[in-house]
Amino acid sequence: MGAGGVPRWGEGVAFPTNVRVYLLCSTSGSLIETDPPRISTAGASEYKLNGRTVTYSAYNAALVSHNILVKAKNFLVFQGDVEAVASQSSKDLTRLIEQISGSLELAPEYEKAKEAQERATENATFNFTKRRGITGEIRQFREQKNEVARYEKLEEQKVSSKITDVCCPIAHVPFFSSSMS
Repeated sequence: MGAGGVPRWGEGVAFPTNVRVYLLCSTSGSLIETDPPRISTAGASEYKLNGRTVTYSAYNAALVSHNILVKAKNFLVFQGDVEAVASQSSKDLTRLIEQISGSLELAPEYEKAKEAQERATENATFNFTKRRGITGEIRQFREQKNEVARYEKLEEQKVSSKITDVCCPIAHVPFFSSSMS
């Protein structure tokens, strides 16, 4: 007997002769339940999805719709496969991982999105630079306007000062009376 009173293999317990694997997947409100594919003695495959028999393409499409990798044949990894993977270059290993994960199929869409993002970034940078230039020009025009206003005010002061300088001495000159003439 093993821990907790559970019998060990070979201690009066028969080894299993077959194994069945079920997949129960629930995503965003939809439920998928699959029985493992069966192969009849005649060699025909039978696929069950949610308790009813379906074609391979319908079975495959249902799994793909739930992002389940259907290209993997099994989960057994043999020693030669491990060595082959380990000896690959990092670029080839990355490609293999992308292929297994399914992201390799999304690469063209990713590249398009990346190019669109780069164009949007360039446009935003261009627009920001353009706006900064326009803001600088507005500030320069305001400064020039203030300078012109200051110049005109000084010009008016100059003219009034000249008038005062000319008129002030005349105001102090006594008027000649008619007797002097």
